[in-house]
Amino acid sequence: MNKGVLYAIITAVLFSMLEPVSKLIADEISPFTLTAFRFLIGAVFLAPFAFAESRRRMPQKKELAAAALTGVLMVCVSMPLLQISVQRSDSPALIAIVFSGNSLFTIILSALVLKEKLRLPHMLAILLCVAGIVVCALPIEGKRFLPVGMAVLSALAFSLYTILSKRFLSRLNNAVSITLSFLIGGAALLIILIAAGQPFPSALTSRQLLCVLFLGIAVTGVGYLSYFQAMKLGGAHTAAFAFFIKPVLAPLMAYLIGGSAVTLNALLAIPLIVAGSAINAARGGKQPPVSGTPKGAPGINGPDAL
Repeated sequence: MNKGVLYAIITAVLFSMLEPVSKLIADEISPFTLTAFRFLIGAVFLAPFAFAESRRRMPQKKELAAAALTGVLMVCVSMPLLQISVQRSDSPALIAIVFSGNSLFTIILSALVLKEKLRLPHMLAILLCVAGIVVCALPIEGKRFLPVGMAVLSALAFSLYTILSKRFLSRLNNAVSITLSFLIGGAALLIILIAAGQPFPSALTSRQLLCVLFLGIAVTGVGYLSYFQAMKLGGAHTAAFAFFIKPVLAPLMAYLIGGSAVTLNALLAIPLIVAGSAINAARGGKQPPVSGTPKGAPGINGPDAL
């Protein structure tokens, strides 16, 4: 098997565990506290790899400012919303599927922010992703609509994070830019929680500690490291494979980890969102790099991360 594909599969498996593992402790640890710890642990894990790359090219002041902005957007806005949606939803798999449709917002924001043209394949991708999200929210009622709506807002913030990162941090190595964003964002969220008087768990049970460490080291640390390797060895489209199969793996992981049954909504939404994401990434690979993106870097409509 191609090593790039192998790393993409590892990435998909780890990223698919985010929502189910989070659900295990969602009612025990604040979504904001869990998010801060998760990204700080992930940043510490990635730091040695980022340090090795930073010796080749140190980040400039503007890039540090951009890393701070994207980090706050990712860690203080997008991921807490995702954790809250997992906490309030009966099905973590549905939330994972909805979030996987973030390509929808990447297309729209690319047109608004970067003035990219919306072509017919883009419109088809939008329609498929919207259809998948609507299916996840059916029937339209508070119990299901609210967590799905929060997952949509999380995906929107994440897409903005993706666009800003590729626009302003594209000349940095992936490991460096993401580690900086995670570290600054995690530290900012922790400071906000302390300033707000947010109570922290005085002691974690062994189960809670295991979940937090798994989310920080495995999902965030090893998951992103695998993604870097998939990108390096196989290119953007190989790395994109991880995000095409995450919606398929999510219901299985939710069942294996938390015993959540696969719902009809999930089965109907999966092909819609996978197809929309695949069309978007395929079109992104044919577009020239965004202004300021190094030759060979993925286009703005290429695969997104988690």
